[in-house]
Amino acid sequence: MDKTKFDTGGTGRANQGTRKPKPLDLDPSVYRSNNYVVLDFETTNLDRGSPINKSNRIVLSAWLKGNASVQKSTFKENAISSTWGDEFHQQELCEAIEEADFIIAYHAKFECGWLQRCGVQLRDLIVYDPMLGEFVLFGNRKPKEGLSLDATLTRYGIQGKMRYVSSLIESGVCPSSIPQRELQEYCVCDVLRTRDLFVRQRQKIFDDGKQAVLYGRCLQTPMLADLETRGVDLDSERVQSSRRLVLNEYNRAAADLQTFCGAVNWDSPKQKCELLYDRLGFAEARDYRGNTVQTNAGQRSSSVGTIDLLQAVTDEQKRFKKLWDVLAPLQKQVQILEKMQGICDEDNGHFFATFNQAIAANHRLTSTGCKWGLQLQNQPRSFKELFRSRRKGCGIAEGDCPQLEFRTGIDLTGDRVGLADVLARADVHSLTSAVTGFPRTEAKKHTFKPVYGGKSGPPRLRKYYRAFNERYRGMYNGQMGWVYSVLENKQLTIASGLTFYWPDIEITNSGYITYTPQIFNYPISSFATADISQLSLLLVWHGIAGWDSYICNSVHDAGVADVPEEEACKFEELMVYCYTDKIYDVLHKLYDYSFSCPLGLGFKYGSHWGQGEERKYEPDKRFQFTSEVPTKIQLR
Repeated sequence: MDKTKFDTGGTGRANQGTRKPKPLDLDPSVYRSNNYVVLDFETTNLDRGSPINKSNRIVLSAWLKGNASVQKSTFKENAISSTWGDEFHQQELCEAIEEADFIIAYHAKFECGWLQRCGVQLRDLIVYDPMLGEFVLFGNRKPKEGLSLDATLTRYGIQGKMRYVSSLIESGVCPSSIPQRELQEYCVCDVLRTRDLFVRQRQKIFDDGKQAVLYGRCLQTPMLADLETRGVDLDSERVQSSRRLVLNEYNRAAADLQTFCGAVNWDSPKQKCELLYDRLGFAEARDYRGNTVQTNAGQRSSSVGTIDLLQAVTDEQKRFKKLWDVLAPLQKQVQILEKMQGICDEDNGHFFATFNQAIAANHRLTSTGCKWGLQLQNQPRSFKELFRSRRKGCGIAEGDCPQLEFRTGIDLTGDRVGLADVLARADVHSLTSAVTGFPRTEAKKHTFKPVYGGKSGPPRLRKYYRAFNERYRGMYNGQMGWVYSVLENKQLTIASGLTFYWPDIEITNSGYITYTPQIFNYPISSFATADISQLSLLLVWHGIAGWDSYICNSVHDAGVADVPEEEACKFEELMVYCYTDKIYDVLHKLYDYSFSCPLGLGFKYGSHWGQGEERKYEPDKRFQFTSEVPTKIQLR
């Protein structure tokens, strides 16, 4: 064993920076090996046992080596190892992990966070997470029973968790207070049943050809565990200033709406419905099947999403929609800024969130705030400048993939005009502006809606959507080909090997094929943001091992890092290499997919997120293409 990896220097905490990590392994066949370790931690339960909370500690660990033969679910079996004690007492477990090809844990990001506190280099870990395995097998479907360990065990015909101890933990009893014998047997049973689940699920994963996409997801797990420990920081002065400005705008917009509507309690669904449908006379919104959008109780809906769908016909309705369209985004911004102000006041501007790998139907990441409910993603663009570096002499670096989903759609469908436009650096937004008459800045938000099946809207937008689909006829035909394939087969397997399912797809009386927007969207957005951008960021994460720089956020097509000034240049070079060069090799080796459209990078570095001069990079050395496509696209 490499002693430097676990050298505690007499302090009990391992030294994580003493050696170079192993190279990134892109071979999913490692999952066929039986040289693995199945593990489980029982911890104190602050913030649900989160390793981010430094007041938590490990109470008990249990693990099983893959070559062990165990039949009984009891801690008396010699093959089951366990250790009572915190992260300073997990030497034996760490040594077992060092000797294994990979580790197995249900919701493995949790265990990765604790292993990092034990001193394990996360960049060395190869993970198999049966929760992600189940998520991959289900694709965009949601299992009725959910993705908990108990629910998944039941689906595989395996006995569930020990209910007595499980109910104690679920009711809030700290594992440190549970009798040791009961807790140990509970932990060991979880290990054994996770092992049994892995053996059965692994067979299905390989039989279904899903090993590569699962491996790609699991490769990201240690990186995300590391990102979660970093957190992000807010600039208190900027938050206060922004909050005052937005609150003033919101109050003015609210006053204008109240003047028009009169006294309405906007927290009362009943009063909102009376205003919308009885006083203003809006017709209820309808879904793609033609059914009215209602609440779960079958009542008229007045949710924000429903109001956005209402079609204004009369002058009074148009006046309301105009006022509402001003107020609604301001209301959301006020809510976010109130949370940010609380973070600044109570936590010195520092907050954490967790990344969710098994929620979004298209498999991209989502995030959930640990304390404040504030996401790391989907922040209003103008709020990016409220985030700053935590350290003196450091700045925030951001690299994002320009037009990532558009370029992915071009590549997946083989659209030659789209490829020519990308290679010619054509301004795709000029087409939007030319057709709609919107200024270019306003037009940008509509440019790529047709990629996701957008067809509805006012006449000038519908005209633009038709123009877009005509210009990029290859992409449109390819996407319609997906739709017809799903109509016949009820499913579609995409470039990563992931399969999406639409078992109840149908053609309506009007000729509309249900789920068309999803079928247009998922193959592109999933491959682009769940695979390409995340694997590019993973390459950067491995590349900065031993640096003072660290990645602190991942936002769909962008990576954000806290970078010292003296490392900024080489960090930029690394991002360019990973995002515009090395990623092609990864996609080919992992997914056997040869990506042929250029992938670019926009890079910024400044004192705050999103600030600094943007430098744009395109990989000319990989592509040679001559085209007469103009850099400014006009409607013909």
